[in-house]
Amino acid sequence: MAKFFSRTLHKRRSIIEEMITDQMRADWDRRAAEDAYFYVAFAERKQTREAFLATAAENLGIFEADLARLPAGEKRALEVGCGPGRLMLPMSRHFTEIHGVDISGEMVKLARENLADVPHAHVQQTEGSDLRMFSANLFDFVYSYAVFQHIPSREVVLSYLREIARVLKPGGISCVQLRGAAPLPSEITSQPPTWTGCYFNWDDVRTFVQAQALQLVWIRGLDTQYMVMTVRKPDPSEGPGRTGPCVIGAVTPASGQDATVPQTGRGSAVALWLDNVHPGLSLLDLQVKFNGQAGFPCYVSPRMGEAGYQVNALLPKGIASGIANVEVLVRNTPASSPGKIEVTPTPTLQPAIVAFADGLDLVSRKIRSGAMKVTIDNLDNPKDVRFHVDGQRVSAAEFVCVDPLVPSYQFAFELPRLAAGAHTLTTRIGTADLPPVQIEIEKMAK
Repeated sequence: MAKFFSRTLHKRRSIIEEMITDQMRADWDRRAAEDAYFYVAFAERKQTREAFLATAAENLGIFEADLARLPAGEKRALEVGCGPGRLMLPMSRHFTEIHGVDISGEMVKLARENLADVPHAHVQQTEGSDLRMFSANLFDFVYSYAVFQHIPSREVVLSYLREIARVLKPGGISCVQLRGAAPLPSEITSQPPTWTGCYFNWDDVRTFVQAQALQLVWIRGLDTQYMVMTVRKPDPSEGPGRTGPCVIGAVTPASGQDATVPQTGRGSAVALWLDNVHPGLSLLDLQVKFNGQAGFPCYVSPRMGEAGYQVNALLPKGIASGIANVEVLVRNTPASSPGKIEVTPTPTLQPAIVAFADGLDLVSRKIRSGAMKVTIDNLDNPKDVRFHVDGQRVSAAEFVCVDPLVPSYQFAFELPRLAAGAHTLTTRIGTADLPPVQIEIEKMAK
């Protein structure tokens, strides 16, 4: 009886996943036909091919930073959700063979056109949430960006991630972006599920990595929409590695600019230089403590010659200023001796608007859609923020954290009905006003 219910549940899940992938294919075929470049890069509508491909530059560094983890020689890569080939085109220069898959047949057609002059680039349409067209242990590098955040089913995303682990070679690297925070309420009510997608937290990442026996080597943007995780597939040929405790060679600021680290903010992280550790070191193998308080290991480098491995760790919240003893445990074994770092009080920083853009065309400072997005740094309580345009109160401003270390928040809101031309945006935080910002409405807000 238990087997019957198990088979029935599996069949039901398969049917649901098939329905979701069918809807994803239909929606992305429609978006591709309407304005593929806009929906992929989320910038100006009806961009030229050249302008669209140029938008890849801002994302390439995410993946190129991991290429140093790969051995020299011929390498094969795969992009999951390649769209019209925006990233595949520049990434192709790093590989002797590169493949892309996408659920949308219309996107695949565009990718083949954009990659027509790259003979070692190959694009296929995937029929579901698997990579069955590829054998196991095939790719040195697998990557994906702004794809999984649009998939409404966590199980479908996990299916893709398990498939990525299967097709990676031993020692291979995967770098993928996941939504790490819930979408805004207005997104959920105004956009279909194949746009707002699903999201994952730190526990989800840790559970997946452990279940697949992968090595987590980098986690970025935790608790934000653009969370990126880099994992490595273990290589059995590396053997058990060295014996005995690891050695802390040095403890320095991760920023590399000063001899001290601030208690909080973007620079509140240290770089630990470790030796006598296995080349398959995972962040999940590590504990880093500052005066007994747990920090958060977030990066493990490839081996850096005689310097060993660099491990970056965020300081714990509430750490006191002064000299901190830094302990490292690898698989519960303490390092041979602790290190030290000086923690300084965080300098007082005032909230400031660091970016604003149209609510849909995120590269345009001209407001075309009748909505805006505004980013404010050094903000303790986003609920205290109020916006006005030409003295008119903006209602229902929503916010999402874009960098918890700063901390930085992005606000989204509809504008009141305004005539085309110049207008003034004012921002109040509690009882304090930020300097006004001049904005330009390109056309009548709707």
